[in-house]
Amino acid sequence: MTAILRRLLAAAVLASLLTGCLRGTTSGDKAGGHGAPIVLRLAGADPSLEDEPAVAYFAQRVGQRSGHRLKVEIVNGWGGSRPSAEQRVVRAVAGGKADLGWVGTRVFDTLGVRSLQALTAPMLVDSYPVQRAVIESELPEQLLSPLDTLKVTGLAVLADGLQKPVGTRQPLLDPGDWAGIGFQSARSELHATSILALGATPVELCCEALDQALVAGTASGLAQNLRTYQDKGMENLARYVTVNVNLWPQTLALIAGSERFAQLTGRQRSWIRAAAADAVQRSLDLADNDAQYVHDLCGSVAFFATASQPQLADLRRAFVGVYRELERDPLTKATIGRIRQLKDAATPAEDVDIPPACTRARAEDPPAARPATALTGVYRWTLTEDDALALGTSLDRDPGKLASMPWIFTMTLGPQTWTLHRNARIEKGSGSYLVEGHRITFFWPRPAGISVLTFTVSENADGDLTLEPELPMNPHDQFLWSTHPWTKVG
Repeated sequence: MTAILRRLLAAAVLASLLTGCLRGTTSGDKAGGHGAPIVLRLAGADPSLEDEPAVAYFAQRVGQRSGHRLKVEIVNGWGGSRPSAEQRVVRAVAGGKADLGWVGTRVFDTLGVRSLQALTAPMLVDSYPVQRAVIESELPEQLLSPLDTLKVTGLAVLADGLQKPVGTRQPLLDPGDWAGIGFQSARSELHATSILALGATPVELCCEALDQALVAGTASGLAQNLRTYQDKGMENLARYVTVNVNLWPQTLALIAGSERFAQLTGRQRSWIRAAAADAVQRSLDLADNDAQYVHDLCGSVAFFATASQPQLADLRRAFVGVYRELERDPLTKATIGRIRQLKDAATPAEDVDIPPACTRARAEDPPAARPATALTGVYRWTLTEDDALALGTSLDRDPGKLASMPWIFTMTLGPQTWTLHRNARIEKGSGSYLVEGHRITFFWPRPAGISVLTFTVSENADGDLTLEPELPMNPHDQFLWSTHPWTKVG
């Protein structure tokens, strides 16, 4: 074999290895048809894209723009429920474990890139018209450019809902309401600094750990946009929303691994960028829907409060030191100035119309809380075939269900959490609970959101519990949980 031939074969093998990392071949870009699509893995920290439809649209448009020569494989839940999950997504994309990714723009300051901080500076982008003006300006391209230092390429900044302060015990209207409380924070230097400026303590928690902290009172507030608030059933944990305080937008960054992106042809890269631009427009169209969410939530336990103009001024004054620190960076200072120009020129936002029944300027004091430890213990009750035939639903009267009876339920109540087993071996659920006066509320995290069951509870001299369901409640849940008293066995 000649030296020239050996070099040609070596080059061919190297090219094959490089394109193999993309789980396909770039030959599909050539005229005359294409073979199997190139598969690009899109990583995100959330367990699903239900709350981020613009990201799902991006994945769809990559396939459509490329004539299905490119295919996006969505990988949810990257990084698990750790506070560092989004940072793990960025590192995975940079390191080639994923080809594409999406994260909140807020996370990059923890990775050494602060160019995007101005997008989520407190109460700067505080309306949907302002967010649209910023996203459609020259700023996103400029602010994404420094991500190259992390070995990722910024494709686009997506708009999202404006995050509002939400309280568990009262509305958070002015800095005095924030003083001393634990407030949930994403892992972001700017978010933590902003929360501290209001006198609260940032608490980095996610998912079930956050739910438990809200129930236990170690966290008394969080920032959420109304779509996520509704979709996750958070009104059952934190019911007081200050509807006219928009702390920051939940802007998202679409990113690609720089090395992976460079391996694609120019045409393939153009398809991805075009799909990202499509997703930007979709995100802008979807973001501004707060009025509908308020309308939908009005029939729930959520209450909407409105901060007064003096209270809004007090909040802005509390952030003066945050801006002083931000503007020490010349790029961030210039970006903040440009956003203020766009803000002055933007169409004024319309106030969200809140039905009077859903508004409270200040929540009443909550019912006196009974220490949850008073109910700590192990309880047992039994459901028989006769119970199911007399009181159960059609589901409970199914022949297969009847044949498996009796069902012996064992409920373990810890200081803050519960676990339910059937016939000792089968775990039927777990979560957290809250006792307020003679009411006990069970929070049951599920993939689709949080299920909430509330009962009036009474206790006899032996410590046995009798539960009366607070309606509305699924009849099957009523049958399982409250047909018989719970006998205390431990």
